[in-house]
Amino acid sequence: MAEGNNKKRQFVSLLNDTTFKYLWKSDRHRKWLEKVIFLKTNIDLSDYVLVDNELNTGNSNKDYRLDIVLKKDNYIVNIEVNQNPTEYSSIKNHTYLYRLAGNPYISGEDYKNIYVTQINFNNGYSKDNKDIKLSLYEFVDKKHDLLIEGIKDYEIYLGNCKETCYNKENLLENYLAMFTCESYEEMRAFAVNDKEALSIVDELEKLSQDKYFGALYDASIVQKKMENSAKNEGYRNGVADGIEQEKKEMAKSMLNKNIDISTIAECTGLTIEEIKRYNNQNDPE
Repeated sequence: MAEGNNKKRQFVSLLNDTTFKYLWKSDRHRKWLEKVIFLKTNIDLSDYVLVDNELNTGNSNKDYRLDIVLKKDNYIVNIEVNQNPTEYSSIKNHTYLYRLAGNPYISGEDYKNIYVTQINFNNGYSKDNKDIKLSLYEFVDKKHDLLIEGIKDYEIYLGNCKETCYNKENLLENYLAMFTCESYEEMRAFAVNDKEALSIVDELEKLSQDKYFGALYDASIVQKKMENSAKNEGYRNGVADGIEQEKKEMAKSMLNKNIDISTIAECTGLTIEEIKRYNNQNDPE
C-alpha cells in the first residue's frame, strides 16, 4: 500500500463468507486456508474442487457471496465462517449440513455413498466449555454405541486463540487468531514473519480498495444483520420495515462510493428504479 494513499482503508475480515470464498478461489491463497484447516482438523482439502453454485444463476460476474461447498468424489465439505455466531446461525448451519447430505449437488449418484462434513469457524467460545478449541459432532447412539456414518460437524472456537503467545509450536494458534483480528496491524502482529500469512494480509489490504469487492463485502454484512433481525423479531411487520431501511441505507452508502447502480441492485436486491430514486434523494435540492 503506497504511503501517499490517504484513502481510508476498509478492514476486510477473514471471518466473512465473501472474503473466505474470494481467497479460496485464488490458487495462491487457497493453500494457506487448506493448511489452516489441515493443521486444525487433519482434513486434507488439496484435491477438492469448489462447487461454484453461481454458475447456474446466469450471473456473469464473479460472485463471492455464495456457499463454500467443496467436493471430491463422494465427499462433500461445507465451510461456514461465523463472525457473530448465535443459536439461530448454528441451527441454520446444521440444517444446511443435513440438506447437503440429501444430495442436492450430485444428483444421480448413490445417496448411501455420500459423506458430508461441515467446518464452522466460530468467533467466540463454546457455550458449554470455554476451554474447548475444537469439537467434532457425529450421529451417535450413546446407549447402544452405534454410529450413523456420513455426517460430521467440526466446530472451531476462535475465542481463546489470541490468548496464546507466539512461538513456533503455536503457529496454528496465530493463524487462527488472524481470523478474529480487527485491523491489518493486528493481523501482521500474529503473522509475524510467516510469508504465507503476510501474503494474506497484503491481499486483504488490496481488497479494501476494490469497489466491487467492497460492495459485495458490505452487502454480506447487511444480509447477516437482516437475518438476525428477522430471527430476533419473528418476522414481524416492524422487522420487514427495518430490513427495507437497511437496504436503503446500504444503497445510499454504495452510491456515495460511486458504485454503479447495476452492481448495487445485484448486492441489495433492490430494483434499479428504487436505487435511482434514492440517488435523487441524495442530490442537493
